[in-house]
Amino acid sequence: MKNEIYGMTKKYSVEKWLQLAKDGIQIPMTTYLDGVSMEPLIRYMKDPVTIVPVNRMLIPGDVVLFRRPDGKFVLHRLYRLFESEKKAQTWGDNCARPDPIMPLSSVVGIAVSFNKNGKQYNLDSDEQRQKGLSWLNSKYRRKVWFMYKKAKRKAHNVTEKLLNY
Repeated sequence: MKNEIYGMTKKYSVEKWLQLAKDGIQIPMTTYLDGVSMEPLIRYMKDPVTIVPVNRMLIPGDVVLFRRPDGKFVLHRLYRLFESEKKAQTWGDNCARPDPIMPLSSVVGIAVSFNKNGKQYNLDSDEQRQKGLSWLNSKYRRKVWFMYKKAKRKAHNVTEKLLNY
């Protein structure tokens, strides 16, 4: 996640956005992802994502912003929720396995929408949460996606070699 985000039309750091939320100012932020862990849904530095502070109960399938123990902010899908233990587990759509279980308090925001090729997509619906969880739980779909990525990398490498020959 980029360190600079936009809330309304003002530029803020994620830390400043969190402070505003703690102070009761609940503004959405829009940012680009600085990584590929949510592909193919949200593309690296191409699809702006709108995130709001956590303002409701979390539901498996939500796309959430959380802070890792090293302080880095990450946007992944909420895979499992352990309410009695106040813990959660996330999983990036483009990751081979889930993230380690973390305290629920690490989750600081919920992605409500993103824009792809000029079209706005809602992430905050039961249908989208189910689609996301189906993607994570479908070994066949994910296997095809990883095979596609591998083939694309190979084709790129061959092209590079031919161009540099």
